[in-house]
Amino acid sequence: MTTTPGTVPGTFSREQALDELELLIGVEHALVVEHLTLQCVFGHDDLPAEEGGPATPEGQVAAEAASNLAMSEMFHLKNLGVALAKAARPVLLGRATSISSPSVAEIPLDPPGGADARPTTASSSSWWRSPTASTA
Repeated sequence: MTTTPGTVPGTFSREQALDELELLIGVEHALVVEHLTLQCVFGHDDLPAEEGGPATPEGQVAAEAASNLAMSEMFHLKNLGVALAKAARPVLLGRATSISSPSVAEIPLDPPGGADARPTTASSSSWWRSPTASTA
């Protein structure tokens, strides 16, 4: 690895770091979308069950967690946007479909489709149940 005088081997230049931030803003956007999708799957935590809210206490907990995660990612997204704007870089809010860069091997971020997006049997639905939930 060749290095530029005055730099530390294995570190990014300013431009490389900004390139990584441009990649991360798409990833953060994808995470926001995924967390909001989960909130919708479990039911909007601020609505009663008959109006689209969670049908179970576990669903309520899961919907609240998904909502909180989405809000956290929105703050990350905002901070990345501010950093890029201050560096005079464009702030593009496209959703990442994969991650790939010189520092990261390609990782697909496509959402699951059809049956992959929801449990199909009582046993496969245990991933979202609380540890105390019955699987009768």
